Amino acid sequence: MNKLLVVLLCLFMTACGTKTKDSDISDSVLKKYKEDLLYIKKTKEFDNISDKMNIKLYYTKINEGYRYELVIDEPKENMYNIKAISYSSSCLDDYQPTIGYFDKETYSMVPGVVDKKKNIYKGISLSGRVKKKDTLKVYVHYDQNESDSDESYSYCFEVKNEN
Repeated sequence: MNKLLVVLLCLFMTACGTKTKDSDISDSVLKKYKEDLLYIKKTKEFDNISDKMNIKLYYTKINEGYRYELVIDEPKENMYNIKAISYSSSCLDDYQPTIGYFDKETYSMVPGVVDKKKNIYKGISLSGRVKKKDTLKVYVHYDQNESDSDESYSYCFEVKNEN
């Protein structure tokens, strides 16, 4: 009985000390998020939005300032495994709004196709809280092919208020 208890205790202690793959992924994802966010903050020259997709920005007044909704839709080419960050220097939250970084799901947009079972959507949205209405910086990264990430693209856009 004592031997069994010792073996179980050793197994329990070993399991608690082992890093799981989820925590490894979280660390690498957080690192990627921080790298991309730093890139957005430093960017001075922006890409042309209309060549790639449609992006609209809407603000709604709230007690602390404003809530914004950034809608990305109407892709001009296949966009698989989308990752996006919206950045505002007046953000009221600890993290800037993202999609595709910390989610278990993947997000894709394909012109003229909606298939939620395959995670292909008509559009995606980022929402955040800010102190003031401001122009947002948006970083979008995606793969052009569903299974092959050799052709991936990254863009940084500046988006002005629609209302």
